[in-house]
Amino acid sequence: MHLLRVKDQKQIAQKVDKQLKDLGVELSNARILATVKSSTPKMIYAINTPKEFRMKWGEVQTRATFDRKKLEVVKKSVPVIFVFVLDKVTGLAQLRYEPVEMAHSHMVNSVPTKQAYLNFYREKCENMTGLSFEPVEMRERLRGRLLKQPPVVVPVTIATVAEDQQTLVYGSKSTADPRSLKDFKADMQPDAQPRTFEKAPVRWQHSATNYSLYRDLWCNIDAQEGTVRFDADCTEGEVDYVISQLV
Repeated sequence: MHLLRVKDQKQIAQKVDKQLKDLGVELSNARILATVKSSTPKMIYAINTPKEFRMKWGEVQTRATFDRKKLEVVKKSVPVIFVFVLDKVTGLAQLRYEPVEMAHSHMVNSVPTKQAYLNFYREKCENMTGLSFEPVEMRERLRGRLLKQPPVVVPVTIATVAEDQQTLVYGSKSTADPRSLKDFKADMQPDAQPRTFEKAPVRWQHSATNYSLYRDLWCNIDAQEGTVRFDADCTEGEVDYVISQLV
């Protein structure tokens, strides 16, 4: 998931409503389950309420794997879903997407790329809403979550960037928390060089969230890119909770 924010926060709802009307977008009253059959991106639904605009797109991409017994490439058609969610009150936008497969219709120099796929849908989101978006800054909030006591998250590794732009990654080969490492503790002292937190794969401890989460939840946070990667079986409520802690 990629997090963005509307650049101009004035009259977001009015701008979105007008753009949808001008484009003649056919709106749905509820989310729709649909079978994705086309390799060309197709909009499955668009829902517009006073507080939120949501749309869902789908396309078929090609997954390629190697069959070692037959020594040949096996191709499989895979439906790939993209969902856009815009909070018309706060201006926070979510670009939710599944892993991009090897072959699809989004090309750069005749080669399918993930960036071309994301650029296509970001442009769709901006065109459909009439808005421009910018990245969300999450470094300070990520820092706060990682250093919070008692801890809410258990990191696997922590990547920080010092003033000289040298990336330092603290990680533990065991199940121990990297924050217990001597080097990490030294770098957190008041007289140490200031650092900004960039990346962290973490496990949210549900017992430390006042049970806002009903189970421990894994996600990978890239604060610089404004992305959060979840397990495929996560719920809408779990996604909303993590976003509320980072934005």
